[in-house]
Amino acid sequence: MRESTGTAERLLFILFLVAALGLTGGRVIPAYAQSPPACPTLVTSNTTLKSDCVGTIVVAASGVTLNLGGHTVDCEFAFPEGIVITDQSDVRVTNGTITNCAFGILVTRGVNHIFDTNLNLVVVAYGIALEDTHSSHLRSLTISQAACVGVLLGGSSNNRLDSLVITTRSRCPLGFENFGIAVVTSSLSAATDNVITSSSVAGFSNGIFVFASDANTIQSSTINNNAWGILLNESNSNTIQSNTATNQLVDGIAIYMGAANIITANTADMNLNGIHVLAGSTDNTITSNVALNNGGSDLEDDNPNCDNNTWSHNRFNTANQPCIH
Repeated sequence: MRESTGTAERLLFILFLVAALGLTGGRVIPAYAQSPPACPTLVTSNTTLKSDCVGTIVVAASGVTLNLGGHTVDCEFAFPEGIVITDQSDVRVTNGTITNCAFGILVTRGVNHIFDTNLNLVVVAYGIALEDTHSSHLRSLTISQAACVGVLLGGSSNNRLDSLVITTRSRCPLGFENFGIAVVTSSLSAATDNVITSSSVAGFSNGIFVFASDANTIQSSTINNNAWGILLNESNSNTIQSNTATNQLVDGIAIYMGAANIITANTADMNLNGIHVLAGSTDNTITSNVALNNGGSDLEDDNPNCDNNTWSHNRFNTANQPCIH
């Protein structure tokens, strides 16, 4: 996973995006009657767009609402980001479309932002990237044709992702895996106490991926048609509750080298494996889940005699060890 977004890296990801989507194949080309104007380059007060525009908008003040007014911000693959917010607080972005960008919205070192209400990000490498950004709310928005990551929480804590719909068009180019939602540590801080709820993620290598990040909650979401549905990698004390994970190529829900995670009241059907606890993962609680009609094992624990993992009150047909209940 990336831990920074330097200019060189951003430009490289534009090349990745062009390679992945094609300048005419994947790109969204609005039917403009004439070329749209340039976007306002700097926003320091409440602003509502009056038309579609081309370029990057930098929000350079706190307490500002940027209302796209139902219009489109188009990077045209010439600008790395659609909207940039750095070292600000209490910014709201709402009501419009951002397209053809490496980063639809890039937020660094801020708090208390809101991204919501008819906000759509289309044909982007990264939909929304929050880096070392905390206590922000993403709600009721759509990210489609995200090549690399739909939402990135990098070293970001206490954020809430609510009622998101995230889909991809293709894999991230040049061999990179892609992620619907990625919750990862950064060079500055861990990503903790985030809540992902009532969301839908489909078509990625990893639907929801949590790496080296603790005490996050993933609940009441639908994760389907990915390679892995929900994957906790070297992450502890997370809660995975009341999700539906179906039709993954590998695991519906998996824990790799994680401890003290709670997996409860989920449905994991028609994957290769339903719920999979890999070797080296201990002290996890897997209870009251339904896992049926999976191609390999409905429930699987690769630790001898389940180690200190607790499996109880689950409904399933197949399991690899008698310690699974």
